[in-house]
Amino acid sequence: MDRQTQEELQRQMREVRHFSADIRTDFGLEKFAKTVLKKGKLVHSQYLISDFNRAIQQLEQGKTNKYLRTEESKEIQHQQMKERLKKKYTRRLRMILKSELHAKNIITASGTFAVSVLRYRFGIINWGLEEITEIDRKTKKLLVMYKM
Repeated sequence: MDRQTQEELQRQMREVRHFSADIRTDFGLEKFAKTVLKKGKLVHSQYLISDFNRAIQQLEQGKTNKYLRTEESKEIQHQQMKERLKKKYTRRLRMILKSELHAKNIITASGTFAVSVLRYRFGIINWGLEEITEIDRKTKKLLVMYKM
């Protein structure tokens, strides 16, 4: 890691420290990990940022880091995230459909509670038209199963 990058990371860590002190919170730096990429390849770096009297660990090969509940390593793990999101969406939709809500409230709840799982990540995860069609088909199937 070059000197300019190290200095920038140190500056950012100072900003985080000042911000966390201002709002009286702790960001849990023991969960942080760093990755150094050079020309798209993972490079092991011995330099660890030791601000807050803690060291930030190097993200190990094959491990992932979560940012905004999206797993990343060298790149976002699209397929793994898609499967996880589809399961979470289906689980939430089933929960809503099993409830004793009226039809209007079921539609509102599914948009708020279930669809939001997918909507939040549509700009992050690469979805293909076939995958979106599959989710739509499954949604329609569940609606029919629960007589909606």
